[in-house]
Amino acid sequence: MCGPHQSHNLGHNLGPNHHLVQPGQLLLPGFVDMHVHAPQYRFTGTATDTPLMQWLEDYTFPCEAAMQDPSTARDVYTKAVARLLKHGTTTAMYFGTIHSVANEMLVDVVRGLGQRALVGKVGGGLKNGHQKRCSAHTMSMMREGV
Repeated sequence: MCGPHQSHNLGHNLGPNHHLVQPGQLLLPGFVDMHVHAPQYRFTGTATDTPLMQWLEDYTFPCEAAMQDPSTARDVYTKAVARLLKHGTTTAMYFGTIHSVANEMLVDVVRGLGQRALVGKVGGGLKNGHQKRCSAHTMSMMREGV
């Protein structure tokens, strides 16, 4: 990268992956979001005055359960990633759900839309033995190399 006063000497030496910033243009870095719960995109900003446990029960857990449907997951994840890219987030760390297929779909969406990302599996749940089952599932996935 160079300033406008230097660009006249560089134009012929640049390869195809380089771009000269022209006078009046700005080069800005992308944003990096290190904590995105991708399934929660559907209700961003909803019920912010609700106590945490009620919010989890009423919004988060049902929405994350819905991600086991591949068409729902693709729709939600496509909208979430596209929105982040539209607002300048070029790199993100996504938290998915306990559903392997949905997490793999999130990876496909990220790749398809051209964002850099890490995608991880959320392994939590707080009732009915869910956490214990989830831990066993996580260990199984680790053995599989997912």
